[in-house]
Amino acid sequence: MTALIELFPPEPTEGPIEYLRRLSVRNGYSNWRSLVRATGVNPTLNALWKNKPTLIDALGLDPAWLDGVMPPSAEGRGLHDPFFRRTATDPVCPQCLAEGDHLHHAWSHSLVSACPDHGTALIDTCPSCDQPLSPDRFDLATCDCGYPLHEAISPSASPFERWVSARLAGDLRPVDGLPEIGTPEDYSGLGKLLFSLAIRLDPSAKVKAGKTSRPHDLAQTRALIESICPLFEAWPQGFNTHVRDRLVAGNQAVFSPSGRLGAWYMNLHVACRKAKAFAPLWTAFSDAMIDHFDGNLRGQQVLTPSPERERRFVPVAEAARLIGVSGPKLGAALKAGIVAGHVSKQGTAYTLALMDREEVERIRTERARWITANDAAVAAGVPPSVIAHLAEAGLLKNDDEWSQDILKSGPIEKASVETLLEHLKSLVEPREVAETLRFGQLIGRRTTDSKGIRKLYQAIHSGEVRATGYTPGCGLDGLTFATEEIRRYLGSVGLTDGMTLTQLEKVTGWKYEALSHWAERGLLKTIDVLLQGRSARLVTNAALADFRRVWIPVSDLAQAMGTKSSALTAKITQRGIPIHGQLALPSGAKRGGLLQLADLGALIG
Repeated sequence: MTALIELFPPEPTEGPIEYLRRLSVRNGYSNWRSLVRATGVNPTLNALWKNKPTLIDALGLDPAWLDGVMPPSAEGRGLHDPFFRRTATDPVCPQCLAEGDHLHHAWSHSLVSACPDHGTALIDTCPSCDQPLSPDRFDLATCDCGYPLHEAISPSASPFERWVSARLAGDLRPVDGLPEIGTPEDYSGLGKLLFSLAIRLDPSAKVKAGKTSRPHDLAQTRALIESICPLFEAWPQGFNTHVRDRLVAGNQAVFSPSGRLGAWYMNLHVACRKAKAFAPLWTAFSDAMIDHFDGNLRGQQVLTPSPERERRFVPVAEAARLIGVSGPKLGAALKAGIVAGHVSKQGTAYTLALMDREEVERIRTERARWITANDAAVAAGVPPSVIAHLAEAGLLKNDDEWSQDILKSGPIEKASVETLLEHLKSLVEPREVAETLRFGQLIGRRTTDSKGIRKLYQAIHSGEVRATGYTPGCGLDGLTFATEEIRRYLGSVGLTDGMTLTQLEKVTGWKYEALSHWAERGLLKTIDVLLQGRSARLVTNAALADFRRVWIPVSDLAQAMGTKSSALTAKITQRGIPIHGQLALPSGAKRGGLLQLADLGALIG
């Protein structure tokens, strides 16, 4: 065969067959197959790629021209994939034909249905005769019926149609609302990826890829594209939802990604991870697995989730760490049904126990409602012993068996501490008093009167005893109370600066009967208090000092003079010095005589 009569370079958008179709028309051949047969080459796409040198020699083609439409690196990929080559129809863009009388390579791909340049849908049916456009028509821009195809009016294409058609052709111009899931090199495998997603869209469908045909016309193409559109709209939520639904529909007894998702997962893995392509899509898939897969991801380094992504389902050991309990304790609660999760066996030796992160957060929230006595003390600004007594008094919600409840991290309900403080603040009655005690001081250093403490706290809670003031930011310890009122309920508070009559007897040697008589006569000032639930009389240090400034017991003076009280009493009586506070005993004897220091001073003067 000799060189062609008329040669011209290919257009940038032409493919090998589209270019050969123009060559055949301009050189008098009935179609491109006749032209190729004349060179001794079989007119198939695969044969063209294998016999490029023959075509160059036989047709006199410029090697650079032919490499332009048949780049060596693109053989069998992208628009050159023979699986997606249309054979039944010959779609066109009327507006593109009006601008140039050649066919675009992309139009021959069975997943291309739109023109990205004009934003319109391709047509594969003649508007005049309503017949499919034949791939064997002689005039590329005219239907066999004679209708000029450039005059046809095509509707607008959907955004997803435009996105698919553009990316298949290597056109990366942005399309509003749709993602960029790969690089220009990645998109050469987009056809197989989209086709695999479409034919396996229904998780229950049994698909044999080798026996599934590609779309034959634009109607089938648009139906296929429309079926997978929700996966890419509202990216990545749409894809995330699809993965979630597939996981739910999968075999729940299988706990590996491949076992649960089957061939859909394997094909996605080949198209993305194995091919090192479509990284954003694989990340979206990984995120969905992190969000929804309740199976085993141990050793699944193939997943590449977003850096901030936390897995929704976590192993019990990890859940225990997040909650702040031991693994065995959480495992026992899971087994008992106290907390939600699931346990499954894999093989004979491996048991997988997982918990939803929402359940973990629920447990953490519940546990945060209960705190230790020390934490409650810090929150209330009082010693831990105060918290213990408040709980015993029933003023704080307390659970002594809290350690048996995984939903509690301590014995004290945190809210009850806050509620108590707000209640006591509402009862504050500002007033001036001589001496005050802070809430944390109400116990006193020497207190063992638990019953008295509880009664005091209950009286404070009921409003019978009211705080005289409050210092903000100090918790319960910001409440101050009148010391005199506190001593009525808790005499032990006064023991830090005073003594009971019994204690005073031991310290001074004064008889209890005398002390009691002095108190009843008003010579020794006392305060009525409760100690260990029983009434007692308290002598403050100040009251004792006042007593000593006025009185001296005859017994003390006799001891100092080295004589007996009875002998000294007789001498004092002889001198006419009055003796006060004596207690007459049933025997007729008298005890507890007092001398006024002023009377003694008069003798000296």
